[in-house]
Amino acid sequence: MTSQSFQIAQQLIHEICCLSIQYLDTDEVIQSFGEAYMLHAIQSFLNPAALKQFCQTLAADKLYYIIDQFDIHFILFLIDETPAVAGPFCPLIMTKQDCMKYISHHQLSTCTSDYLLSYRSQFPVISEENAIQIIRSFLHTLQPSSEDREIESVSFCNKPILSEEQESDFTFRKNYSELIQERYQLERRFMNDVENGNFHAAILNLRNMQRDVAFLKEIGTTLENERIGAAIVRTMVRISAMCVGLPAAVIDLVSIQNTNATRNAKSVDEILRENQAI
Repeated sequence: MTSQSFQIAQQLIHEICCLSIQYLDTDEVIQSFGEAYMLHAIQSFLNPAALKQFCQTLAADKLYYIIDQFDIHFILFLIDETPAVAGPFCPLIMTKQDCMKYISHHQLSTCTSDYLLSYRSQFPVISEENAIQIIRSFLHTLQPSSEDREIESVSFCNKPILSEEQESDFTFRKNYSELIQERYQLERRFMNDVENGNFHAAILNLRNMQRDVAFLKEIGTTLENERIGAAIVRTMVRISAMCVGLPAAVIDLVSIQNTNATRNAKSVDEILRENQAI
């Protein structure tokens, strides 16, 4: 039976990180989990029979870090002798070209690169280090006196051999994935501040978001790029305002005024000031 503390921690982690955590405590749940996340039969870990057998071997003092054939990641562990799983998630954003390499490497004639790309894109992007820390924090919340568990890695992923240039590109995108995750967290906090009417905190988070992409401005920025950024901020504010019940007519009026001011702005600084004024 799911405890209240489990539900609260589970919901909080999902809301902040989009990472799902659930028990694998019945044959029906294991069957459903495997069917929900298996794209191709090559993903042997997600076969319900194999997953059930794996759950029966879990040790109470370990976290089992699983990587499947498509580089999809899971963490399995016990909570009071009941198997639980965190995931799926991905530590790396893949391109269509990456997916084509995986399909060719595994000789998956029935799977297209678009299909694989769409499949992977539905999972949150979280680094291995962050995912492990999230689960350790989750377990400490449920069992405050417990010690950190040993990590046991199990990889089914037979990756294609990459050139030096491709390896460098993967490293860049891994770092980029972590930046994206941080960006989403800033956006979430910004929207919460708008919903709660916390003006000063919202401005602080808006400035943090602007600093978050400051490295791009080292290679140049344009008014058009800043206008696109302003439109994104405007959308977040509009959604947040709707969530707290601000009338649609008021939201639309403010949004139109900001759109016009941004369109007529003659400098990046003007656009940034309009972002804060919205």
